[in-house]
Amino acid sequence: MNPIFKYIHEHQLELFGVFASLLGVWLTVRQNIWCWPIGIVSCVAYGVLFWQIKLYADMGLQVFFVAASFYGWHWWLRGGRNQSEAPVSRLSSRSALLLTLVTIIAVVALGYFFRTQTDAHLPFWDATASGASVTAQLLLMRKKIENWPLWIAIDILYVGIYIYKQVYPTAALYVVFLALAALGWIKWRRDLKPQTSPHRVLESS
Repeated sequence: MNPIFKYIHEHQLELFGVFASLLGVWLTVRQNIWCWPIGIVSCVAYGVLFWQIKLYADMGLQVFFVAASFYGWHWWLRGGRNQSEAPVSRLSSRSALLLTLVTIIAVVALGYFFRTQTDAHLPFWDATASGASVTAQLLLMRKKIENWPLWIAIDILYVGIYIYKQVYPTAALYVVFLALAALGWIKWRRDLKPQTSPHRVLESS
C-alpha cells in the first residue's frame, strides 16, 4: 500500500477530527453559528482518539465541549437584548479573578487525581491544558473576547503535548489554531461592544 494511503487509513479518525476542528474554529473566528454543530462533530471524533492514547483529561474535556456547544449555540442566537444575537463583550475584573482562582483549583485537583488514580500520561500538563480549555470555552460561549488570548496560551501548550505524544497531525492542527486564535482576537476586537455594567459576572442577562 502507498505510504500516504496507509497513513491516512491508520489515522483516519484523527485526520477527520483535524478537518472538522479547523472548519469549526474558522467559523468561530467569523462568528458563524455553524461553528457549534461542526464543533460537536469534531469533539466526538477527538473524544474517541484521546481515549485510545490515554489522555483521559482531554477525553473528558470533549464531553464537556459537546454539552457546552449546545448552550453556546443557543446563547449566540438568543443571548442578546430581547433574545437577539449576542454581541462581543469584555469580562469584568471581578469575573476574571474568580475564573482564574477556580481554574487553578480545578487544575491542581484534576492533575492530582489523574496522577494518583489512573495511568494517564502527562497528568499535570494535560490537566492544565484541559482546565484552562474549560474556562476558555465558557468565555467563548458567552462571546467574551478574553477567550482568544487564553486559547493562544492553551494552543502553545497543546502543541508541546501532542508532539511528545507523537500525534503530529494534531500538533500541526494546534499550530494552525494558534494562528486562528490570534486572528479571532483581532477580528472580535472590531465588534467589541462597550460594557453596560462593570460588575456583572460573566455578563449574565
